[in-house]
Amino acid sequence: LFGLPHFGLSLTANTHRGPRMDAKVFRNYLFSLGITKENLAELVEVQNRTVRRWATGYHDVPQDVEDWIFDLENRLLKDIAAVLQNKKPASNFSDLPPALQNQLKESVNRRVKEALRLKRETDKC
Repeated sequence: LFGLPHFGLSLTANTHRGPRMDAKVFRNYLFSLGITKENLAELVEVQNRTVRRWATGYHDVPQDVEDWIFDLENRLLKDIAAVLQNKKPASNFSDLPPALQNQLKESVNRRVKEALRLKRETDKC
């Protein structure tokens, strides 16, 4: 149906038989990644209304979009782990538009700060 030219993906009818990303999980991932519904609509070249329908569960999230979101989350988690181990993050997200690169880097920083805060709290106990 729609193309994801920046990422070499295409949105197709869902043929995935396993557990699906429901609307709540979809919204949580967007929040966690720092991506707005409007940003995602622009990235995947669909109308804002389409992403809102995914976010409310009115339509299923296409498998290619799920896979892309999971991939981004995995990249973020690897970067967070690297920073927490005093290593350089592996991802520079250069394959993504600049605005999204910045959002993801901010998300890594925010989550690292939260992890360090939680570690300090547990060290006190």
